[in-house]
Amino acid sequence: MKACFYLVSAVLLLAGCSWMSGPSAQTSPHTAPPPPAAAPPSGIAQSSHSVGDLADVQQRLHEAGDYAGPIDGKMGTATGAALRRYQSEHDLEVTGLADDPTRAKLGL
Repeated sequence: MKACFYLVSAVLLLAGCSWMSGPSAQTSPHTAPPPPAAAPPSGIAQSSHSVGDLADVQQRLHEAGDYAGPIDGKMGTATGAALRRYQSEHDLEVTGLADDPTRAKLGL
């Protein structure tokens, strides 16, 4: 009978069970860190400028012949592509953003 008790005890311990109260071997007061924040969708650059500022950039890009999309002040794939094209044509760092050097070259 003692052998049976020891066998059952060993099985329960291996399974992480406990007859005593309190947290079992399987529970932990620690949790895993949250996953990293998702990156913005591919092809859409982020800008810290207001909608009005970006509409001005779109207007100037349109006047330069680099942008044919709507003048809506929204940073989308067409605006990003136009910015990259304009930056490449004018020997600016190609970022796809309405950064200060690009705005200066656009006269803004």
